Parts: sequence; structure tokens; C-alpha cells
Amino acid sequence: MRLTGTVLIIDDSFTLLKRAQERLQSDGLTVRTLMTSDVSREDMEGVDVVLIDFHMPGRTGKEVLARLRPLAKEWGFSPLFLLHSTDDAMAAQSKEMGFDGAIAQKGNFDMLSKQISGAIRLKRLSAKV
Repeated sequence: MRLTGTVLIIDDSFTLLKRAQERLQSDGLTVRTLMTSDVSREDMEGVDVVLIDFHMPGRTGKEVLARLRPLAKEWGFSPLFLLHSTDDAMAAQSKEMGFDGAIAQKGNFDMLSKQISGAIRLKRLSAKV
């Protein structure tokens, strides 16, 4: 069974965004990408998972999350917010920063695919409870 769902990836690397988008779309997911942390209501609509790079120009991923989580709630959305980082120590602190989890090994698109798929399944299972 092919997984469906929508992922929003916020990262300042055009190359990473394109490669992640190509991989996740080949898995059947809808992928939206942003190179800025200025996220609109339309960007968030129907999104299951928001993947946020920690090192963004002018803001950290923690600051982006602190702005987005209340906006998502205000707009009536409840995506999972995941930190995306190459720093394992940073990923280990993701829950303390307010993220729902983390995807480490940034640039490993096989791992990204598996972890995003798992996150979407988890979100759907928890919504049924």
C-alpha cells in the first residue's frame, strides 16, 4: 500500500529541498518546500508533518517552531513538527525544544523516507484514538 500524506519541509538549502522532494514524491507523498521560515496558512493547510531545519538564516529551528506551533493551532491544524538536523546531539534535544521528534542523518534520503512515513502513520493512528 502506497502512503499518502503531505509534508512541508522548511530548509535554506535548495539542493536538499529538491532531493528530499523528489524522493518523498516518488513514495507517493505531496511535498511543499520553503526556503524561508515565513509560513502562511495556505502552506500549512492539510500538512501531516512539518520538517524544520535547525540552522536557518536569522532564526533557529526552535524559534521557527515557537512561531509555527501556535499559528497552526490557531488555524486549526495539528501536524507533527520534526527537527531535521545533521547534529545528533541537537536531534537528541528535539523534545526539550518542543518538537514532536527529530530526523537526524540529514541528507540520507532513504532514512528520511522511512521516518516521514512512520511519522505520518503515527499521526493517523493517534488521531483515531
